[in-house]
Amino acid sequence: MPVYFYRKSDNRIVKDEREVRRLLKTGEGRWVSIIRHRKRSYRRDCEGAKTFDQAKKIDDNHRQEILANTSEETMTLATFGRHHYQPMILQKRTSRKFYEHAVEKICDSILGPMKLQKITSNDIEDFLMAKRSEITKRGTQRSGGSCNRFRAVLSGMFRYARKRKYYAGENPVREVEPYDESGGRRERTINANEEAVVMAKLNDRDPILRYVAEIALKTGMRRGEVCLLRWEWLDFSRGRKGYIKLPATICKNKDGRSIPMLYNVRELLLELRGDEEKTEGDVFGLDPNSTGIRISRVCNQNGLKGVGLHVLRHTFATRCLDAGVHPFIVKQWMGHKSLAMTDYYSHAGLDETENAIAKLEARMGEKGANNGMERQADVPEMQAESQAAL
Repeated sequence: MPVYFYRKSDNRIVKDEREVRRLLKTGEGRWVSIIRHRKRSYRRDCEGAKTFDQAKKIDDNHRQEILANTSEETMTLATFGRHHYQPMILQKRTSRKFYEHAVEKICDSILGPMKLQKITSNDIEDFLMAKRSEITKRGTQRSGGSCNRFRAVLSGMFRYARKRKYYAGENPVREVEPYDESGGRRERTINANEEAVVMAKLNDRDPILRYVAEIALKTGMRRGEVCLLRWEWLDFSRGRKGYIKLPATICKNKDGRSIPMLYNVRELLLELRGDEEKTEGDVFGLDPNSTGIRISRVCNQNGLKGVGLHVLRHTFATRCLDAGVHPFIVKQWMGHKSLAMTDYYSHAGLDETENAIAKLEARMGEKGANNGMERQADVPEMQAESQAAL
């Protein structure tokens, strides 16, 4: 604790709260801020402080002044991000490409050359507003969810800076409101006809892209999982057709999982292997980001706007649930932590909606016809009762 209460007479620390109150009333004690930084101690009396909270505020100001007068004050966000935060986060996170990309974008932005200690919440809001107005490589405006991910990375950078004593004060990102993501849900899936178009066009552009897309569609694997798939993760002898055993290191939630080789996935993988009995190495060895962009670009050029590898993952979940696969099984195959996320990935497509409407109308038509016949049969009896009453 950097704040202590000292008795003036013997200059000893007092911890008893009752004694602290007595010494404050008599003026025989004082709060003292002691900051230890870079093997040095900085001591200052907290003048005017009557309570611990008041002394703590003075201590925070004391710390900021010390940092402002040491070498950390000259450290820019770009220097801290590249030389301190990035090496640490890349060792801990599975989404290394994302963090590497996000940190570089932040360091190259208007925040990069700014002194770490001088950045305010207003500066962060300006940065996020600039990101929100950008047009992405896919030709669309950057979504609020994408900006919120940059916000999360910035928050992590300042938390780590505080932990390592490179930044004093509260995390400025806390004062920045996140963007609304209520309209960001992907409602898009593809039907059988669209699937045929996608696979044909991808095969014309590059057969490897078609293999990637078809395996992603029929296993529900994430972009990084399918692009970085390895032969040692494939077990062709297990189950009916074989299983894909993804290790925890490649999975987003750090939980390994097994996915069955459904449909013709086994045949596709055997085609890729050819006559060689490969047991190790990359199946594709592709960069997930550039591969995803290439597939999305081909889809957009052929009238399938918004279709990409992640849409194929949504389609897999929807088809599994439509086929009656238990949600818990789909959750395991998809690698979700909760059933709520599995439900989020399922969608009622136009074809399924039209089929449901047809079934409902047919059912209602049958009931309406039966009710009409019953009413017609009741008419003579009702007429007879009326005449008798007259």
